[in-house]
Amino acid sequence: MVALFTYASLTDRGTYLEVVGRHPETLPARLEGYRIARSLGYAYLVEDPDSHVEGFLVRNVQTPDLWILDDYHAVAEGLYERCRVQVRVGEQGREAEAYVAGPAMNPEETSSGPGENA
Repeated sequence: MVALFTYASLTDRGTYLEVVGRHPETLPARLEGYRIARSLGYAYLVEDPDSHVEGFLVRNVQTPDLWILDDYHAVAEGLYERCRVQVRVGEQGREAEAYVAGPAMNPEETSSGPGENA
C-alpha cells in the first residue's frame, strides 16, 4: 500500500468514492515546489519552486485502487504520470505518489487557477 497526494477534483470525498469505490482515509497535506496548472480542461501539477499546493494525503491506497486511478487520470494516454513526491502533513514529511502533467499536456496552453497556488 502507498500514500497518494490528491488535489483538485479528488479532494472531494464523494468524487474519490465514485471513482475508487471506497471512502479514502485522508489527512490535510501540502506539496511544496509545485503549482496547479490547467490544459485541455484538466488540472494537473507542474514543478514550480516558488509555489505549493494544498491537498490531502490518502493513506493506505491499495495497488488495484492505483490501477483504477491510473485509468481515471488517463495515464496510458499520456495525460498524467504518477510519480513519487514528498509532502508535509503538519510538521512531518511523508513520501507519497501524485499525478503530474504527462507528455500529452501542452505547456503552451497552461494557466494557473485562481487561489490554487501560494
